[in-house]
Amino acid sequence: MRRRGFTLIEISTIVVILAMIAAITYPSLASVVKSQRIRSYLQDVERLTTDARGIAVQTGQTVSLVSDGEGSFQIRASSEESDEGQVFEQIAPVQGISATSFRLGADDIGADEWELRFYEDGTADPGGVLLTEANETWALVIEPKTGRGRIQRGELPDTTLTEWEAGDYVRRS
Repeated sequence: MRRRGFTLIEISTIVVILAMIAAITYPSLASVVKSQRIRSYLQDVERLTTDARGIAVQTGQTVSLVSDGEGSFQIRASSEESDEGQVFEQIAPVQGISATSFRLGADDIGADEWELRFYEDGTADPGGVLLTEANETWALVIEPKTGRGRIQRGELPDTTLTEWEAGDYVRRS
């Protein structure tokens, strides 16, 4: 009786084929994982603005969104409030993405000065942050009248209020 089994050559051939398939699919799989990590981070940053607005409305106090300039963001009690050090929520940076430009109103400022305030009536300071990764840029833009933040592709737009009040014939400056 002969024993049935695989020869060393057959097993080696299967291993080589599997290695070639893995070598072909790994770069695209790594790219998918990286893009998913970036997408998740951008959604977390956008969600943080919604949470900051909600905390301000719910607690009746002004809260601030701050950044360390490396891509980490925190919601904390505003510096004008009494319990300044209280951190409500934070997100960690993602490797490869950095916050490169900070804006409050019409002014570009440094990361250490950037403190975007959300108020108890649901409004916020106008401002935003430019987030970059290799060859892509996204802007976190805060709508001051609604206090809502959104992520959009491209450069950081002018965040000053340019709308006229309803019924006004002359633009107020």
